[in-house]
Amino acid sequence: MTDFREAPYTGPADLLAMCDLCITLRRHGLGAEHSGDLNWAACMHAQKNPERDTRLWWDGTALAAWATWNPWGLTFALSHAQRENLALLRQLTDWGRAHVRSLSADGTPPATFTVTCFASHEPHRRLLAALGFTPTDEGSLIVNARSLVDPLPEPVLPAGVVVRPPEGDEEFDRRALLHVAVWTSSLLTPAGYRITRGAPGHDASLDLVAVLPDGRFAAYCICWPEPASGSCEFEPVGTHPDHRRQGLAGAVMQVAMQRARAMGLHKALVYCHDDTLPFYRSLGFAPVDRTVDHVQPVGDP
Repeated sequence: MTDFREAPYTGPADLLAMCDLCITLRRHGLGAEHSGDLNWAACMHAQKNPERDTRLWWDGTALAAWATWNPWGLTFALSHAQRENLALLRQLTDWGRAHVRSLSADGTPPATFTVTCFASHEPHRRLLAALGFTPTDEGSLIVNARSLVDPLPEPVLPAGVVVRPPEGDEEFDRRALLHVAVWTSSLLTPAGYRITRGAPGHDASLDLVAVLPDGRFAAYCICWPEPASGSCEFEPVGTHPDHRRQGLAGAVMQVAMQRARAMGLHKALVYCHDDTLPFYRSLGFAPVDRTVDHVQPVGDP
């Protein structure tokens, strides 16, 4: 039995190793996080603490597995070589349970422990079932994809609106405030947005805003390129509440997809809930997978 070395997250090199592990899984047809997910989860704002909330398990110099905790539960991936390793997954979930307890102010964890994986990743789902987890549709995200090789429609913008990256400190601050206007529970700050821009996978030319004639920012997206797989992922996308239903978010995404195709990428991904699926379908995306939460009472082994 292999003894894996458990280690905390230490920075960009570990993030790149996590991305590479997931790219390999997807090459084998097994659902796994896109690099965009991992970059955004680690670097979305200053309150994120990947050094505290992420663990890696190493087999020598090879990354065997990783796990990271967020308020919605534990996400993880076992390497392709370890995809059937029940003992290793038990180590990950044991760490996750202990971590949840350590984060509780009074030492009392939530009633249930949640672990998320992809519906298409049968080995992960079998191992979770063997550990006593039960799948649930609650919290599921739909994974959508579209080809960038197929013709891309030209964005249709209201008169005077342009799509471009934000530029300079003043616009970076306004871009952060736009995100908070869209996602009112977000902890993003101007300082946190700069952390996002420093993520290893961030490409400033794919971080776009729709600018109104008076200079206000109305919609935005970040598109994360993953050259190793020829794909990109949108995370996040949003429109200010005062400027919705004008096609601005779609136009921003279309410009990003044109730029991604010019980089040689051939597929775009975006995750969504059921209520926003029609919007992404209108842009040519179609469901290809989904995430599945697996739950277990905290008191269970």
